Amino acid sequence: MKKIRLGLVVSKFNYSITGKMEKLSIAHAKARGAEVTSVLYAPGTCDAPFMVQQMLLSKKVDAISVIGVVLKGETDHDQVVAYTAFQSIMGLSLKFNTPIAFGIIGPNATRALAQKRAGDYARRAADAAIEMASGEVKTVREHL
Repeated sequence: MKKIRLGLVVSKFNYSITGKMEKLSIAHAKARGAEVTSVLYAPGTCDAPFMVQQMLLSKKVDAISVIGVVLKGETDHDQVVAYTAFQSIMGLSLKFNTPIAFGIIGPNATRALAQKRAGDYARRAADAAIEMASGEVKTVREHL
């Protein structure tokens, strides 16, 4: 099996959490036999789709993991940000036929909850991207 070239798009907003997620993702990808060949930083989660698109256009990665944290505020802005990012990122995945994993915590997350979930989200997003790019994911029919 060829070594999967994984790209990371990391939100700088809430970097005290996303920075830890970035390090965990890189270590986990390496442990899985993949290589993080590109890391791009977006100002915030809502800006991540543009950075994902730039990475896809470079054609230097086999899959991408997007890392971010969208904390609950006084309004429903967090829901708008998370939903918009998800829709845009999944649209890019389908348009470019490239696996993109959504390692974004939120909406409705508190800082304490995001800190608690950071490691799990970082690992799961790396796993999903690597599995999709390597063909490890089987269809339901293949399991029957």
